[in-house]
Amino acid sequence: MRDPARIYRILKKFEQLWSEHPDIRLGQLITNIVCLTDWDIFYIEDDAFEVMLNRWLDADFNQVIEELKDDQTTAADQPSAAQTPGPKPGSETLS
Repeated sequence: MRDPARIYRILKKFEQLWSEHPDIRLGQLITNIVCLTDWDIFYIEDDAFEVMLNRWLDADFNQVIEELKDDQTTAADQPSAAQTPGPKPGSETLS
């Protein structure tokens, strides 16, 4: 069973991030957190999502967007997930 305490902990971080950027709409914030990665939001484990929130909270918002775009550019040079075995998108954690 998943730890119920994670809900409040993750929502507080999400609230903090959104409060720091009140001009961003909810959909934009979710898109920036999730869709700029190659992750399918359906498969993202809560701990991985929390790591991503921490990354956004610990860095400059625009800097993280640029890093994620760079990650996507680098990933485009790599074989696709269909060509390489591995965990489902989002099941890994960020370092």
